[in-house]
Amino acid sequence: MAIEESTGFTSLDPAAWRGDDPIGGRLDVIHDDLGVRLVRRADSGLDVWERLDRPWPDALTGFAEALAQASIDGVAEDCRKAGVKASDEFFALAVVPYPVAVTELCPLLFLGRERDRRRLIDDPDEDLEEYLWWLQHSRADGVVGGAHPPEDVQRAAVRACTMHHLADPLETLCQAAVPILAEYDWSELFTPTPDFAVYVIGEDVNETDIYRSLLAGNPAHRLAERAARWRGSPYPPEDH
Repeated sequence: MAIEESTGFTSLDPAAWRGDDPIGGRLDVIHDDLGVRLVRRADSGLDVWERLDRPWPDALTGFAEALAQASIDGVAEDCRKAGVKASDEFFALAVVPYPVAVTELCPLLFLGRERDRRRLIDDPDEDLEEYLWWLQHSRADGVVGGAHPPEDVQRAAVRACTMHHLADPLETLCQAAVPILAEYDWSELFTPTPDFAVYVIGEDVNETDIYRSLLAGNPAHRLAERAARWRGSPYPPEDH
């Protein structure tokens, strides 16, 4: 069996994982003993549909684990390049799913240094709150890098998430990885503070959105420490 895809398919808003791939032409329908297994472009081999052989929650967990491992590898490489020592303290890791392309699951990773937090709180300016939440400041020596899961995992994850979840697929996948990253033992790379937290910074978000991500993915004792240690801006955010 095959499908002849119309070259006018762009008018129907192609699925996000298609990206800039060409539209139109033959789509092969591949079967196995259970039925349709794949729908794949004949010219490029791009899978445009794939059957999940396990429930979506289980599949999401698997994708989250793959993304978390790629993030851990990315942080390790970023710390090495930045000369970070195991004794250096960090208070936050932000996962930023800004896409290079809509098909790519390659989030940026921002690490916030504890020494910068203390220094900026002691000598605050108008950008202090931006550092406390977004981990970016002209006077901060942050560590920035990225995660790069295998391309086939990226496509499969984004494709499945788009089909099974109504929210933004990149942010959904990154948020699913947050609890894994929050519980990971980072001590060989750096020293997490008692209130070390991991969260997602999506597109067009404010402090309340970041706060919700933080609450959803971090251990209760870390959240209590963060509330006790917070200085320099309202916490929780005023509009929460």
